[in-house]
Amino acid sequence: MAKDVWNQKCNFWGSIRDENGGWISEYNRYLGKCSIFDIKLWGVLEGLKLSQSRGHDKIIIQSDSLEVVKAIQGNISTTSNLAFVR
Repeated sequence: MAKDVWNQKCNFWGSIRDENGGWISEYNRYLGKCSIFDIKLWGVLEGLKLSQSRGHDKIIIQSDSLEVVKAIQGNISTTSNLAFVR
């Protein structure tokens, strides 16, 4: 499973777009050593925080990880220590 793979140099990036697909903002962050699963969750969290800080209240999240989507929806238990999933 992806959440069991660890990497020494983890960073993520994402973008925020309007309802027409127009660019609003981008974000990125370096996390150091972490799992692929955790870094994808951090990317979602960072995007949500940035969206909220800009006053957006209707948000659609797109992810290429079904495992992350299920974790956010609460359909699987995870060994991740990321409390924002719970």
